Amino acid sequence: MDDVAAQTDSYFLKTKAVVGHFGDRPATYAVFMRRPVICAPRFAIEFLEKMAAERGQNLDIELSHPEGSWVGAGDPIFYIGGSLFHLVDLETVLLQKLGPTCVAAYNAYAMCADLPKVASWRWMRALRRGRNGGDDGLRRGGRLGGGAA
Repeated sequence: MDDVAAQTDSYFLKTKAVVGHFGDRPATYAVFMRRPVICAPRFAIEFLEKMAAERGQNLDIELSHPEGSWVGAGDPIFYIGGSLFHLVDLETVLLQKLGPTCVAAYNAYAMCADLPKVASWRWMRALRRGRNGGDDGLRRGGRLGGGAA
């Protein structure tokens, strides 16, 4: 748990202290990104489950979208229900585990979606510049673009 505290924003640590002093309450978090992403929550959910087990807590995690699906900006990826005292200090690390994976998945999808357009353009250019009577040059050690290897 010390690792979590070292990586947690002080606001959440202070909130945890206040909740500890005045009494715990059940809470439900709607976890979302501020931009469109691809749902990739596995690391975040594994982190939550590990922390709940370490703290002897039960969390209710409700996934709103299947892994790999598109999620719009502001649309909850999942909901977490449990003790506010045991959830509040996890938010910083949770978002660090969720955000980069979802954004990276989105960026990878966008690159792959554009790749056929780029590849077909280069391939057609290579065919037009082809050597040896229309051969694309690739089977004989050439490269895309028709230049010598």
